[in-house]
Amino acid sequence: MSATRRMAAALITAWLPLASAATDERIKPALEEIQKLVAASGDGPGIAIGVSDRERLLGVVVHGYADVKAARPVTADTKFAIGSISKSFTAVVLLQMADEKKFDAAAPVNEYLPQFRVSSSYPAITGHSMLNHTSGLPNYLPHLSSMRYVLYALHDFQPTYAPGEHFEYSNTGYQVLGYVAERIDGASFASILKRRVLEPLGMRATEPQMDDTVRQSLAVSYERWPYDGSYVEANWFPYTAADGGIASDTEDFGAYVRFILNRGAGPKRRILSPRAFEAFITPALEDYAYGVNVSRTAGQTVVGHGGSIYGFNSYFEAHIDEGFGLTFLSNARLDSELVGRVISIASKALGGNGQPATYRKFNPPPQDSIDTSRYEGTYRREDGARVVFSKGNDGRLLMRPSDGKQVELRRMGRDIYGGSETGAYLFPGDSEMSHGADWYTKEGAAVRENVTMPAEYRAYVGRYQNHSDEGPDVRVFVRRGRLMVTPATSLSFASELVAVSPGVFRPESPSHSPERYRFDTLDDGVALRLQVTGVPLYRVDLP
Repeated sequence: MSATRRMAAALITAWLPLASAATDERIKPALEEIQKLVAASGDGPGIAIGVSDRERLLGVVVHGYADVKAARPVTADTKFAIGSISKSFTAVVLLQMADEKKFDAAAPVNEYLPQFRVSSSYPAITGHSMLNHTSGLPNYLPHLSSMRYVLYALHDFQPTYAPGEHFEYSNTGYQVLGYVAERIDGASFASILKRRVLEPLGMRATEPQMDDTVRQSLAVSYERWPYDGSYVEANWFPYTAADGGIASDTEDFGAYVRFILNRGAGPKRRILSPRAFEAFITPALEDYAYGVNVSRTAGQTVVGHGGSIYGFNSYFEAHIDEGFGLTFLSNARLDSELVGRVISIASKALGGNGQPATYRKFNPPPQDSIDTSRYEGTYRREDGARVVFSKGNDGRLLMRPSDGKQVELRRMGRDIYGGSETGAYLFPGDSEMSHGADWYTKEGAAVRENVTMPAEYRAYVGRYQNHSDEGPDVRVFVRRGRLMVTPATSLSFASELVAVSPGVFRPESPSHSPERYRFDTLDDGVALRLQVTGVPLYRVDLP
C-alpha cells in the first residue's frame, strides 16, 4: 500500500442542478444545505450524492477528491465500486428469468446447478432462501471470491439450520446465484447483467464487473492506515462475482433508483413485471427482501442497501410512495450520521416525512483517537504481576512491566499497541488489557467477573492470516477467561467464541451462526492454523 500523508490544500464542494427550473427551485435550498453539511465533513477522499424523483436526477452534491495524490476532484461522473448493492441487480436478473419461466425461486438451487450441494439433513436450499439470506450458507469465503471452485468447497459445509429459519447475510449465496444465472442463460454474468438490466435502464457508464481493464476508470479508493489514522490507497483485486462486482457513477445510479421508484419500469419498457417487482421488495426476515432492505412504516415503503469493497462505500434509499431517492458514492468510509442527515434534508424538501428508513441505524462511528491517555495507569494480573502504562510522544504508549524496563509501544490499530519484542497489548474495554493469554485489570477499577480460562486457550491465542488479496487477518485473544476473535487492526468488532467441540468454536451471537472456527496443527504448544468456515488462516510471527 502507498500511504498518502498530505492532502492537497484546496477542496472542491459543489451542488450541480440537473433538472428543469421548476424542479430546481424545489430542491435548490436542500442541495445548498447538503453542500454546507458535506463541506464541513473534512478533507481527503470524496463523496457524490445524487437526488432523484421518479423522472430524473434532480441534483448532485460532490465533495473531496477522486484521487488525493493528484488532487483530482470528485465530479458527477466519477465512477465508484458499489459493492453489495450489486446483489439487488442479481436478484433483478433472476426475477426476469422467473417472468420468463426459466427460474423458480421455490425450486432447489441444485436443479439448476448440479455442482451445488452441501452436507445437510435439512430440506434443499432454494433460490428464495439464497435471495433473502436465509439459506444458512456462510457469509464469505474470501480466498474463493470470484472463483467457481466455491461450488465444490461447499460440498463439505454443514448448515446449522433449515433454510428459512434464520437470517444470516451470505455473500457466498449470491456468488452461487450468479452461476445459476450463467447456467440458465448460457453466458457470462457480466454480459447477462449488461443485456438484461444495464442497457434497458440506460446505465451506459456502469461496469458489470471489476476486472483489471476497469481499474483506471474508477476513483482511487482509500482506507485508514491503522498505525496513525492517515489515508492509504486500498488494495485492488479483480472482482467478477454476482455478490458485489459492479461499478457505477451518480447518473447511472440514479437511473437504478428510478427503476425502483417506478416499481420495476424502465424509461422505455418494464424491466420486471408487477408480480416480480412485488417479490423483489417483499421482506422475509430482518426486513430483507431480494438483495434489498425494505421498511414499511406508516404506509410508506422505503427500499435500500449499502455496499463496500476496496475501501469504496455506497448506499441508496428509494422512498417509493413519496417518489424520491438518494444515492451516496464514496471512495472512503461513509459517515452514517451524515447520510442520515442528508436523507432527512432531502426528504423534507420533496414532501417526505424527513425520516430515513427504519431498517437503517444511523449511529456515529466509534471514535478512533490516537490519544493514549485513556490507557494510562497500573494494570494487575490475577497472580499479582503488574504493568504500568504512561503516555508517550507522537501517539505512542510507554509500558513498564514490574520485572523489566520501560519500552515504547507503537499504535497498531484501534485500541491495539505493541512492538516486535513485546507483542501486542489490547485494550478491549475501559480498565481492561489483554496480552497474549494473560488478562489484566486497571488498579482502582471495579473488577468484573473473572472466569477461569481453559488451559487449551493458550494454544489458540495469536495472530492468523490468509495471504489472499482480502485476507482475513485476525487476532485471537483472551478476555476475562473467554476466547475472543477480532480483526487484526481494530477491537471494535471483537466477538466471543463459544466451544462446540474440542478445538472448534462458533460466534457467541447469534447462536445459530453457520460460521465455525477450527484450530488445528499444534506445534510446540500452539496452533499453527485457524480455519474459519473452511477459509485457512495461518499463525504468523507478528505482534
